[in-house]
This record gives sequence, structure tokens and C-alpha cells, in this order.
Amino acid sequence: MSKSRKVYDREFKLNAVRLIQAEEATIKEIAEDLGINYYTFRPAFLIFVL
Repeated sequence: MSKSRKVYDREFKLNAVRLIQAEEATIKEIAEDLGINYYTFRPAFLIFVL
């Protein structure tokens, strides 16, 4: 049986990107605080910065 993939809505992603821009924490630290895998977080969320 396969795992269901967690889907994050646009607003959640935008809020995560705002945290990156506002805080002096690393992207990895913010991902851990939000409970998101760092390697999933980067490509899925940072597209909103571009």
C-alpha cells in the first residue's frame, strides 16, 4: 500500500516563504519548525519566491 502524499495549499506555502524572508533562521530550521521535510520544502515552496 502506498503512502498518500501530503498536499500544502497555496496560502500555507506563501506563509512559509514569508517566514523565510522575515526571520534570521535557516530554511532548514523553518522547514523543521513547520514539520516539512527540507528536501520537499525547497522545490515546492521556494518557487513562490521567484
